[in-house]
Amino acid sequence: MLVFRLEALEGPIVPYVRMTQGGKWKPRAQRYLASQTALAIQFKQQMARNDWCRFGKQSLAVALRFSWLDRRQDLDNLEKGLLDAASTIVFLDDRWVDRCYKERARVRGAPQAVLMEVGRFDEWPWEGGGIL
Repeated sequence: MLVFRLEALEGPIVPYVRMTQGGKWKPRAQRYLASQTALAIQFKQQMARNDWCRFGKQSLAVALRFSWLDRRQDLDNLEKGLLDAASTIVFLDDRWVDRCYKERARVRGAPQAVLMEVGRFDEWPWEGGGIL
């Protein structure tokens, strides 16, 4: 089974922000774009360090664990931000992700970091645990 375990992606991880062409210059959008760049650099470093190749056109599953409690950030938007940052680096496009498991860790005072696992959907250990 081929599963990429991307360790401790560090923040600040900014949730997805919907923006127009002109809206990308607003402070909130700029924070999101800066977060995307920082995450992309970390994805590239971990892919190179582990000698992993990008997943191609195949059905994928993703597991995410956010290690901080902040109820002001929507979990779905955090997921979208990470999948957008991983597109073209970890996998060809986030449209190939057919299942996503996500959770927010219940650890107070934990640094803002994410564990992310990506694997082929048909080989994923959904039943019986084994993720994160």
